[in-house]
Amino acid sequence: MKFNSAKYQMDFVNALSFNRFGGTDDEEKAAKLILRELDKFGCEGKIEEFGIAGYTMHKATLEVVAPFSRTVTVNGIGRTGSTNGVIEADLFYAE
Repeated sequence: MKFNSAKYQMDFVNALSFNRFGGTDDEEKAAKLILRELDKFGCEGKIEEFGIAGYTMHKATLEVVAPFSRTVTVNGIGRTGSTNGVIEADLFYAE
């Protein structure tokens, strides 16, 4: 196998082309793929565990305050930062 060939390199990149968010089974799968590749080169690697910040989505809402008042339950998306609960912006609604 030619490790420096474009085909080998693209095959490796394609093997890793899946979502691998921190702390998920897919992240572990990617780490194991990388370890196998290192072994092919005669290198040694190891997986080390470490803590990461997580999230639990309890409730997410959107509150319209003008020109009328309404609170809408929405789907929250984790790991996207915090607005400290408040963002003021124009709302455009499209059905």
